[in-house]
Amino acid sequence: MSLRTIAGLERGAGSVVRCDGRDLAALPPEARGIAYVPQGYALPPHLTVAQQVGFAVDSDPALVAHWMAAFGLAELSRRYPHELSPGQRQRVALARALSRPSAGLVLLDEPFSALDAPLRARLRQDVLAVQGGVRATTILVTHDPAEAMLLADELLVLEGGRVIRAGPVDEVFSRPGGEVAARLLGARTIGTGDVLSPTRIDIGGGVALGVAGAPLTPGARVRWAVRPHQVRLDQRGEYPATILHRGAVRDGQRSVRLRLGEAVLDIVADPSCPDIGPCGVTIDPLALQVWPQDG
Repeated sequence: MSLRTIAGLERGAGSVVRCDGRDLAALPPEARGIAYVPQGYALPPHLTVAQQVGFAVDSDPALVAHWMAAFGLAELSRRYPHELSPGQRQRVALARALSRPSAGLVLLDEPFSALDAPLRARLRQDVLAVQGGVRATTILVTHDPAEAMLLADELLVLEGGRVIRAGPVDEVFSRPGGEVAARLLGARTIGTGDVLSPTRIDIGGGVALGVAGAPLTPGARVRWAVRPHQVRLDQRGEYPATILHRGAVRDGQRSVRLRLGEAVLDIVADPSCPDIGPCGVTIDPLALQVWPQDG
């Protein structure tokens, strides 16, 4: 709904749409200078790849050739959508959007959601690689926190149509502001602690975690979370912990459940990690998410 309103395909009562100081709300969709990649990619079935990429009336032939080459589509130029894989269709839709020199804003509606995990990861890297060469602002809708962290500079978290957190991506991830935002951003292991100093929280059991980011208020009660891959088992680690369960090795990694302070964490570890018993762990202060307990 947000993307369709920005694009002018939905008209919300009282909605205000501005871009670079321009009031877009009064303009029809075709006059807004926006490129839109909807879910499903919207590729007309009767057009070849070359015709798809150059479809817009203001497309630039030089840009068409550039993005065809950048996304590896030149050899597929005569194919039709039904002859393409999902990843190839996604590349065509992105190339079409980027081939419009007048587009100052590119809207991407969950562009990777229909793809399998390996392909999704590869195409994220493709988009990341081309972002530096695009002068347009990109707005991407995603439900994947990893995708947001990789591709975004600024993050807007919506819940029930309401903005619950906004700001630079690193700041939002480290200080989600509340439980709902933290869970939307992928927090799974969550504990409670007391702020000892602006940069340290007591999580019980004699463990005080170091925290980076905006200073905390001593004496405040907070909630905290850390992602499974950001806890590193290390006998010389700063924090004492206890391994409660060591799972089977899958895809070169082992799932481990451990106790840290008064919290129980499920993490991902190297297959050679110690067996059940005492251990040490290291957590980068930048990896810790912290928010007020009543947030």
